[in-house]
Amino acid sequence: MSTPWLHVLIPVYGRPELLAETLDSVRGLAGSGVPVTVVDDASPDGDVEDLVGAYPGIEYRRNDVNLGVAGNFNHCAELSTGDYTVLLGSDDLLLASYADVVHRLVSSFARPAMAMASVRVVDVHGMPARPLADRAKGWVAPRGAERLLSGQSLARSLLLGNWLYFPAIAWRTDLLRAFPFRPEQRSAMDLDVELRLVFAGHGLAWSPEVAACYRRHDHSVSSTEAAQGARFAEERAISRWAAEQATARGWSAAARAARLRPLSRLHAASVAIPRTLRSPAGSGPLWAHALGR
Repeated sequence: MSTPWLHVLIPVYGRPELLAETLDSVRGLAGSGVPVTVVDDASPDGDVEDLVGAYPGIEYRRNDVNLGVAGNFNHCAELSTGDYTVLLGSDDLLLASYADVVHRLVSSFARPAMAMASVRVVDVHGMPARPLADRAKGWVAPRGAERLLSGQSLARSLLLGNWLYFPAIAWRTDLLRAFPFRPEQRSAMDLDVELRLVFAGHGLAWSPEVAACYRRHDHSVSSTEAAQGARFAEERAISRWAAEQATARGWSAAARAARLRPLSRLHAASVAIPRTLRSPAGSGPLWAHALGR
C-alpha cells in the first residue's frame, strides 16, 4: 500500500466534552482516504473508545500507560503513517477544505517542514471569538498571498508573538520525529519545536485561506496554563534560548524580538491585571513574566 500524504491524529485524555464535534469535522477526511486516529493516553474510563466506535473509519488506539502531553504527541508522530502529520486538538475543528489547502501548500513549496492554513477562532459554543491574545496574533501574522516563510524573518515574527495555531499545522513527519516535543514542557512546546526547525534551516508554507477552527475556552490546556503562569514561564525560557541562537547566527532582528517578546508580555499582563484586582498578592509571578527580562 502507498503511504498516505496526510495522517490526522487526535491525542486525548479523560472525557473531552467537545470531541464529538471534532470527530464530526474530520469524518469526511476519513472517508476520503486520509487516516484519522484518536490516541487515548490511558484515560481512566472507556468513554473515548465508546465515542470513537460510533465513527466508522476513524481508528481508536489506547496507550498502555499515560505518557503525558508531550509524550503522547511524540507517540502520535511515531504512529503516523503519512508524509505529513496533523496533531488535532480534541476540541478543535478542520473544515472541509483543510486537506485541499494543505496539499496545495506542500506541493507548491517543495515539502516544507510545516504547512498551515489560517484559522477561525471560536468559543466553546462554536461562535466566532476574538479575545485579546488572538487579536494580538493578527498584528504579527503575515498578510497577502500564500508563501513560504523561513530564516530570520520567520524567527523574528514568531518571537514577537507566536501567531501560529498548533492544531492547524501539518508537520512533515520525518522532521517531527527528528525534533520531538520536550517532555518538561506543556503549553509552549509547539513554539519550541517551530523555532528549532527554523534555526535548523526549515520553513513554513502559509495560506491566508481559513480551513480550521481553533477553540478558545476557559478549560483548555493553554488557557489553564496561562492562568497559572506556567505558559509564560515556558515562553520566557524559550525566548532566552532563541536570543542566544539568533545572536550566534547574526540574526540581530530576531535576537531583539526574543528579548522584547512583546505579545507574550502583553498576554501575561492581560492575565495579571484582573488577578491583581482580585488578589494582589497572587499576581506577582505573572507580572514578573510581563515586565522581567
